[in-house]
Amino acid sequence: MPGLPDDLVVTNGLVIFGACDSGVLLCVDGATGQPVWVVDATLKEGARHIYKRRVFYLDEDSYQIVLIDHYDGREQLWRVSECHSINYYDVPTTWSTIEAHYDLQSGRYVAQGFDNTMPVNTFNVEMQAAQFTPQALRTRGKR
Repeated sequence: MPGLPDDLVVTNGLVIFGACDSGVLLCVDGATGQPVWVVDATLKEGARHIYKRRVFYLDEDSYQIVLIDHYDGREQLWRVSECHSINYYDVPTTWSTIEAHYDLQSGRYVAQGFDNTMPVNTFNVEMQAAQFTPQALRTRGKR
């Protein structure tokens, strides 16, 4: 968002509205704008990828990626992804609830994770290594 400091993010499902005339940030439910870690990743020379550069913004406390800026081969901002996270105090962990991905060049977006009618995530599921073999994945796959 142009004009906003780099260390302000959308976190814990709180949405930043923008700056008012006095320069004070207006937020829903008092978003904290807590500091984030910034990881600026550029494509290695000679390698190919859809994105030439990505900037990741990680929540300082949970290390969860909360925002990503995706740049194309011309170094133009192409896509933006954001993750709205919530705390599961009984686990304890922070987990994403809604993810939104915006294509700024085409004007399209996709948002996923609207799960308020779904059961709460289960974090204590017993997993076996055999569930992750190529055969197990083929068995679960659909054509």
